[in-house]
Amino acid sequence: MLIVFPIIMDKKIVAVACENLGIKNITSDASATLINDSEMRIRQVIGLAINFMKRSHRSQLQSKDIKRAMKLCGLDNIYGFPSSVPLKYKNLPNDEDAWIIDDAEIQLSEFLTSKISPPFDVSLHSHWLAINGKVPNIPENHTENVVEEEIKENVPNDKILIGNVTHQLSLQQQLYYNTILESLQTGKKLQVALDSLYNDSSITQVVPYLARSFYQLVFESNSLELLDRAMKMLGALALNPHLNLEPYLHQIIPTLLSGVVRTNLLEEGHWVFRRNTADIVAKVCEKYIQYYDDLKARVIQLYVSVLEDPSKPACTHYGAIQGINAFGAQTVKTVLVSLLGEYIPHVLEPRLRSQDSFMWNQVKGALIEGCRKVVKENPAAYSGLEEFFGNELAIIES
Repeated sequence: MLIVFPIIMDKKIVAVACENLGIKNITSDASATLINDSEMRIRQVIGLAINFMKRSHRSQLQSKDIKRAMKLCGLDNIYGFPSSVPLKYKNLPNDEDAWIIDDAEIQLSEFLTSKISPPFDVSLHSHWLAINGKVPNIPENHTENVVEEEIKENVPNDKILIGNVTHQLSLQQQLYYNTILESLQTGKKLQVALDSLYNDSSITQVVPYLARSFYQLVFESNSLELLDRAMKMLGALALNPHLNLEPYLHQIIPTLLSGVVRTNLLEEGHWVFRRNTADIVAKVCEKYIQYYDDLKARVIQLYVSVLEDPSKPACTHYGAIQGINAFGAQTVKTVLVSLLGEYIPHVLEPRLRSQDSFMWNQVKGALIEGCRKVVKENPAAYSGLEEFFGNELAIIES
């Protein structure tokens, strides 16, 4: 989203800047062009600086945000504007439109006679040499450019650099991969395969192949039995405490979500399948939220978009509601309860009187299940939810 900041620059500013650079008699058209270009660059820098401010969880823009934004834009750094010291400006006596920084005057005699503090002793401090296999670009480490230059210098001229090579699995890894796929297709030794996917720490090299295979199979198959095994296996793999599947989340999350909100899956038992898959999605989001702060929010937004679309079938609405329920009572209270005022009278109630009333009653049951979680955690919320469900909400597990 482009943020537009109101910036008003006078041609006088351009004239003063040009005079400082030794340029005189600048035309009016040239001044207007420079003003437009300057305003565009200022908007760009301020927009990036606001992003740095928000990422730092601050509500006040600081000069270091501006410096980082200028560095990102390839502009020269500015000095004399620390974030720790607030800057004071004062108006020039002879010019009301010109402002300068109110610098404190320093007496040279006092400065020369002041006591000099002894230099700091030699000290040691720790820093990261590598994070997840990548060398951070900090002053203590070589920059990427320096490393690349050193590599080029150390490579003989008569040698040929080899590009990316496709990784080949060993014979044991290929056997493991084929065994997992066979168990997925036939269901044989399923529990053994699930235990291995959840506990084995030596299958890192096989993960990309498994993630791709699960992704392709789920989107090509409509068999509930096969999809159920695939979701259980993919969930076990994603929740393996010894593996980091963050590079493959772009395949794992869509695969799991397709099982929750799938439209063309109506075999017997698909309600339980959607609910179980929704629980897996919630657990995966909780595990990898440290890598993607907005992962949970994006998944919930997908569920909300389904509920806001009346053209979606009942099974898809059911999956979206169970997906929200899986994140817990607080999420249900914040997201789902706030939608009830519009969802029940405009979407649910008209369809409960249609030919698909059985399926939409399942949707209603999912809503009641989520609201019961809220009431169980906060009994005071019962009075506000009773108007939607009446006595049906009162059946709460003791």
